[in-house]
Amino acid sequence: MDADRHHLRPERAWKCRRAWWTFQPNLVVSYFKDGWNLTANLFEEINTASSVTGYTSGNVLHAEFTATKTIGNWTFGPVGYYVGQVSDDKSSAFYGGAVNLKRYDIWAAGALVGYNFGSAALSVWATHELSANVSGGTAVPGIDSAAVSRGFTVFANLSYRLWAPDASAPAPTRTSFRK
Repeated sequence: MDADRHHLRPERAWKCRRAWWTFQPNLVVSYFKDGWNLTANLFEEINTASSVTGYTSGNVLHAEFTATKTIGNWTFGPVGYYVGQVSDDKSSAFYGGAVNLKRYDIWAAGALVGYNFGSAALSVWATHELSANVSGGTAVPGIDSAAVSRGFTVFANLSYRLWAPDASAPAPTRTSFRK
């Protein structure tokens, strides 16, 4: 069976479109001075119910923290993040009320090291999840079947400028004559 035709069948049409919406307000607060970068980035995923199944995923809060120092071309410092589901999932008749992930919380801390090459800058975050908890899962009497992994994560970011306005020409100097 061709995958494209499979998705175009009317009984499978719900797989081809987004059945819910996620709104994500964001607040970023930063302090930059003398090579220091102190930043808190907070955002929440606010989910609506699926128009197909009626299931609603719980809202998820993200918080990222950075306290780095730049010396010359090098940047380094501690980083951390929190991600947690702050409201319960709401199952529906579509799943017979059986799918419920109640909440999860993950806290991580680590370090950032970066180098500015001039035309490009590379930064690498390495974090260790210090705490990872979850509750809920499928409706199995007396058993909490929910699980969340815990470990190390490494992120890398390479940034470079695609375009910038030309540098402005220096102001003309005036020749002065003295007698």
